[in-house]
Amino acid sequence: MTATTTYSAIRLWAESRLDALVPAVSSDVPFARARGEVDLEAWAAKNPAACLRRYQLLRSVDLGPPPVSDLESQQVTVPLLLLVAYPGSWQRYGVDGSVVDLHDAVDSDRRLILGRDGVAVEAYADYPAGLHAIVCLAHSVLELAGGVFLSSFDLRATYYEAIT
Repeated sequence: MTATTTYSAIRLWAESRLDALVPAVSSDVPFARARGEVDLEAWAAKNPAACLRRYQLLRSVDLGPPPVSDLESQQVTVPLLLLVAYPGSWQRYGVDGSVVDLHDAVDSDRRLILGRDGVAVEAYADYPAGLHAIVCLAHSVLELAGGVFLSSFDLRATYYEAIT
Protein backbone atom coordinates (compact mmCIF):
# COMPACT_ATOMS: atom_id res chain seq x y z
CA MET A 1 0.00 0.00 0.00
CA THR A 2 1.24 3.48 -0.91
CA ALA A 3 1.60 6.03 1.91
CA THR A 4 -1.00 8.79 1.54
CA THR A 5 -1.49 12.37 2.71
CA THR A 6 -3.84 15.32 2.14
CA TYR A 7 -3.52 18.76 0.61
CA SER A 8 -4.10 20.33 4.04
CA ALA A 9 -1.23 18.37 5.58
CA ILE A 10 1.11 19.35 2.72
CA ARG A 11 0.14 23.01 3.00
CA LEU A 12 0.75 23.06 6.76
CA TRP A 13 4.10 21.31 6.24
CA ALA A 14 5.20 23.75 3.51
CA GLU A 15 4.13 26.80 5.54
CA SER A 16 6.01 25.56 8.60
CA ARG A 17 9.15 25.16 6.46
CA LEU A 18 8.78 28.66 5.00
CA ASP A 19 8.28 30.09 8.51
CA ALA A 20 11.50 28.38 9.62
CA LEU A 21 13.70 29.71 6.79
CA VAL A 22 16.40 32.13 7.92
CA PRO A 23 17.04 34.72 5.20
CA ALA A 24 20.65 35.46 4.29
CA VAL A 25 19.80 39.13 3.66
CA SER A 26 18.16 41.00 6.57
CA SER A 27 17.76 37.88 8.68
CA ASP A 28 16.04 40.01 11.36
CA VAL A 29 12.90 40.00 9.17
CA PRO A 30 11.70 36.40 8.80
CA PHE A 31 9.10 35.02 6.40
CA ALA A 32 5.61 35.37 7.88
CA ARG A 33 2.27 34.01 6.71
CA ALA A 34 -0.36 36.52 5.67
CA ARG A 35 -3.00 35.56 8.21
CA GLY A 36 -5.71 38.21 8.35
CA GLU A 37 -4.90 39.68 4.95
CA VAL A 38 -7.32 37.97 2.59
CA ASP A 39 -5.85 39.75 -0.43
CA LEU A 40 -2.08 39.98 0.07
CA GLU A 41 -1.65 42.23 -2.98
CA ALA A 42 -4.11 44.87 -1.78
CA TRP A 43 -2.87 44.70 1.81
CA ALA A 44 0.80 45.01 0.79
CA ALA A 45 0.04 48.04 -1.42
CA LYS A 46 -1.60 49.76 1.56
CA ASN A 47 1.08 48.63 4.07
CA PRO A 48 4.40 48.63 2.20
CA ALA A 49 6.51 49.17 5.32
CA ALA A 50 5.05 46.03 6.95
CA CYS A 51 4.99 43.72 3.94
CA LEU A 52 8.62 42.51 3.80
CA ARG A 53 8.54 38.71 3.37
CA ARG A 54 4.83 38.42 4.11
CA TYR A 55 3.64 35.44 2.06
CA GLN A 56 0.60 33.45 0.95
CA LEU A 57 0.51 29.90 -0.35
CA LEU A 58 -2.56 29.51 -2.55
CA ARG A 59 -4.07 26.52 -4.31
CA SER A 60 -4.69 27.14 -7.99
CA VAL A 61 -7.11 25.38 -10.31
CA ASP A 62 -6.73 21.59 -10.37
CA LEU A 63 -5.16 20.04 -13.46
CA GLY A 64 -7.81 17.38 -14.01
CA PRO A 65 -8.71 13.96 -12.69
CA PRO A 66 -5.88 12.08 -10.98
CA PRO A 67 -4.72 8.70 -12.30
CA VAL A 68 -5.43 5.79 -9.98
CA SER A 69 -2.20 4.29 -8.70
CA ASP A 70 -3.77 1.33 -6.91
CA LEU A 71 -7.14 0.42 -5.40
CA GLU A 72 -6.57 2.41 -2.21
CA SER A 73 -4.71 5.55 -3.32
CA GLN A 74 -4.32 7.93 -6.25
CA GLN A 75 -1.56 10.26 -7.35
CA VAL A 76 -2.62 13.91 -7.35
CA THR A 77 -0.84 16.95 -8.79
CA VAL A 78 -1.97 20.26 -7.34
CA PRO A 79 -0.91 23.64 -8.73
CA LEU A 80 0.15 26.10 -6.02
CA LEU A 81 1.03 29.77 -6.09
CA LEU A 82 3.46 31.16 -3.53
CA LEU A 83 3.46 34.96 -3.27
CA VAL A 84 6.08 36.81 -1.21
CA ALA A 85 5.74 40.60 -0.76
CA TYR A 86 8.57 43.16 -0.69
CA PRO A 87 8.46 46.95 -0.27
CA GLY A 88 9.95 48.73 -3.29
CA SER A 89 11.78 51.40 -1.33
CA TRP A 90 14.03 49.05 0.56
CA GLN A 91 17.77 49.23 1.01
CA ARG A 92 19.97 47.85 3.76
CA TYR A 93 23.61 47.14 4.40
CA GLY A 94 25.00 43.63 4.10
CA VAL A 95 27.22 42.02 6.71
CA ASP A 96 30.29 43.11 4.74
CA GLY A 97 29.14 46.75 4.66
CA SER A 98 27.96 46.59 1.04
CA VAL A 99 24.62 48.05 0.04
CA VAL A 100 21.96 45.36 -0.42
CA ASP A 101 18.99 46.36 -2.55
CA LEU A 102 15.59 44.82 -3.18
CA HIS A 103 16.84 42.71 -6.10
CA ASP A 104 19.58 41.19 -3.94
CA ALA A 105 17.05 40.29 -1.25
CA VAL A 106 14.53 38.80 -3.69
CA ASP A 107 17.23 36.75 -5.43
CA SER A 108 18.68 35.51 -2.14
CA ASP A 109 15.22 34.53 -0.87
CA ARG A 110 14.39 32.79 -4.16
CA ARG A 111 17.50 30.62 -3.87
CA LEU A 112 16.67 29.88 -0.23
CA ILE A 113 13.10 28.81 -1.05
CA LEU A 114 13.92 26.77 -4.14
CA GLY A 115 17.12 25.03 -3.16
CA ARG A 116 19.59 23.75 -5.73
CA ASP A 117 17.44 22.20 -8.44
CA GLY A 118 14.28 24.30 -8.50
CA VAL A 119 12.49 21.94 -6.16
CA ALA A 120 10.73 24.05 -3.55
CA VAL A 121 12.11 23.57 -0.05
CA GLU A 122 14.28 20.85 -1.61
CA ALA A 123 16.73 20.90 1.27
CA TYR A 124 14.24 19.20 3.57
CA ALA A 125 14.36 15.43 3.71
CA ASP A 126 11.36 15.24 6.02
CA TYR A 127 8.64 15.35 3.38
CA PRO A 128 5.46 13.99 4.96
CA ALA A 129 4.60 10.42 4.00
CA GLY A 130 2.73 10.43 0.70
CA LEU A 131 4.28 13.64 -0.67
CA HIS A 132 6.33 12.94 -3.76
CA ALA A 133 7.67 16.42 -4.60
CA ILE A 134 6.99 20.14 -4.76
CA VAL A 135 8.52 21.52 -7.97
CA CYS A 136 8.78 25.12 -9.15
CA LEU A 137 7.81 25.60 -12.80
CA ALA A 138 8.35 29.36 -12.97
CA HIS A 139 9.36 32.36 -10.89
CA SER A 140 8.66 36.02 -11.61
CA VAL A 141 8.65 39.34 -9.82
CA LEU A 142 5.63 41.58 -10.28
CA GLU A 143 5.48 45.30 -9.49
CA LEU A 144 2.22 46.41 -7.89
CA ALA A 145 0.73 49.82 -7.24
CA GLY A 146 2.43 51.73 -4.47
CA GLY A 147 5.89 50.42 -5.33
CA VAL A 148 5.34 47.00 -3.79
CA PHE A 149 6.79 43.89 -5.42
CA LEU A 150 5.51 40.30 -5.32
CA SER A 151 7.88 37.42 -5.87
CA SER A 152 5.65 34.78 -7.47
CA PHE A 153 6.42 31.04 -7.56
CA ASP A 154 4.36 28.72 -9.79
CA LEU A 155 4.59 25.38 -7.96
CA ARG A 156 3.27 21.84 -8.42
CA ALA A 157 2.83 19.45 -5.51
CA THR A 158 2.55 15.78 -6.38
CA TYR A 159 1.32 13.44 -3.67
CA TYR A 160 -0.75 10.34 -3.02
CA GLU A 161 -4.17 10.58 -1.40
CA ALA A 162 -6.49 7.87 -0.20
CA ILE A 163 -9.41 7.00 -2.46
CA THR A 164 -12.60 7.59 -0.52
